[in-house]
Amino acid sequence: MDRVILLLPAYNEEPRIPNTIRMVKMAVKNIKNYSFTILVVDDGSVDNTTPVSEKEGAVVLRHPENMGKGMAHRTAFKYAGEKGYDLIIALDADGQHDPAEIPLFLMASRKYPLVIGKRNANIRNMPLIRYFTNYITSMVTSLLAGKKVRDSQSGYRLFRREVFTRFKLKTTRFQTESEEIIQAGRMGFPIGEVPIKTIYRDSGRKSYIHPVIDTLRFIKMIWDCIWL
Repeated sequence: MDRVILLLPAYNEEPRIPNTIRMVKMAVKNIKNYSFTILVVDDGSVDNTTPVSEKEGAVVLRHPENMGKGMAHRTAFKYAGEKGYDLIIALDADGQHDPAEIPLFLMASRKYPLVIGKRNANIRNMPLIRYFTNYITSMVTSLLAGKKVRDSQSGYRLFRREVFTRFKLKTTRFQTESEEIIQAGRMGFPIGEVPIKTIYRDSGRKSYIHPVIDTLRFIKMIWDCIWL
């Protein structure tokens, strides 16, 4: 029986994460031949993200300060490797991903060790700046990975153990999701995609992605990858 971590990186998600955890539980309760653990990596929240997550039955790992979504992934990879987990499925803590689509990732994992959730993104259903940013970063990431990936910025993704235990990630924030794809591609792992819904809920807070700073971080990551 494969042991699966359902990873929810979280930063100040107290109002939203309890419902997300409940939805994840509902989505996997009838899936057989897998053992599931919900893991919340609390990335230095200053609200009650940790206690409300624990109340819902999640395992919580807490950063002492905000270190970035990429570092939350890295913390989960280390934990999963040490505890002997077989798979990690990462999805956003704020409800932007539909947990009912988890079976799509599990099916694809039989063939692909890294599976990316591909949104049906276009300028009608995605904010314009996000659409063009995703298009450019996906193109550049694909070139560096040597694998075609159409939605490199999707946070809904699955990793098999042979991938997440071999990562040597250097970044710590949103660019880490591209770095994961680049490293997996360069190690020769096939990368799969599954279609997922495009959900943009009004979460009551602004995005933590900074268009200038995070673009510069992405450029630096690309520069470092070119010269590896």
